[in-house]
Amino acid sequence: MQLDFAFICDYADSTAKVVAIGIGFDQIHAPDLPARHPRLCVVARFRAHKTEIGQKQARVVIMDADGAEVAAVQGAVDFVDPADRLETTATLVVNFDNLNFEHYGPYATHVLLDGNEMHRMPFEVSQPPAAG
Repeated sequence: MQLDFAFICDYADSTAKVVAIGIGFDQIHAPDLPARHPRLCVVARFRAHKTEIGQKQARVVIMDADGAEVAAVQGAVDFVDPADRLETTATLVVNFDNLNFEHYGPYATHVLLDGNEMHRMPFEVSQPPAAG
């Protein structure tokens, strides 16, 4: 089992193909605390050999610098038998709506599959830059 890609973005859908808007940010500007962020999406695509097909447990966790959970979502990812191929893929899209951030500083999104961390995506919550 391996991770093909993972990213955070403002919006994502994976009905047929992955469609995403606002990919690649690593900073959330918040003028005041606590800050409410309207939506943060996590997208991850996994690749598995046909011997690894079946349902796997996924967990996506947002943590602060002290290791405290800010939010978490748990669910299943199904790897379907690819029949005539050696590998199959499965895409995970998780939406975190109305996230509350209590303090400025570093955070990270952790993507786990069957309890194993597959990827970590750091980001920071900070005050907006001063007008110059």
